[in-house]
Amino acid sequence: MVMVKRYYYDPQTHGSNSIKAVLPAILNSSVYLQEKYSRPIYGTEDGIESLNFKDWQWLEVINGEDDELNNGGAALTAYGRMQFSEMTEHEREELSNALLRYCELDTMAMVMIFEAWREMINE
Repeated sequence: MVMVKRYYYDPQTHGSNSIKAVLPAILNSSVYLQEKYSRPIYGTEDGIESLNFKDWQWLEVINGEDDELNNGGAALTAYGRMQFSEMTEHEREELSNALLRYCELDTMAMVMIFEAWREMINE
């Protein structure tokens, strides 16, 4: 976030420093990222290793994924729920898997932002 605040501005972020605002802005402006992540290279043998995804294609519009954790608040709530709520082992496993996917995707988003910045500097 410090790097975004100090060195990066894109009108598409609408002034937000959140990964949820910065990543789409970066994806819209970086041809490098568009070309790299429009193929299913994430979680493949020849591409980027993943513990939670297989043949994942980043640049694809997906609607209606209500069952996925998609923000930090939901992740914190889910983690708290796992710690202090009664739930079946299946519910606990599903929630744990969703948290692992969320954390991995959040980390990958930071990597993508870094890659785009590196590419911008080297142009």
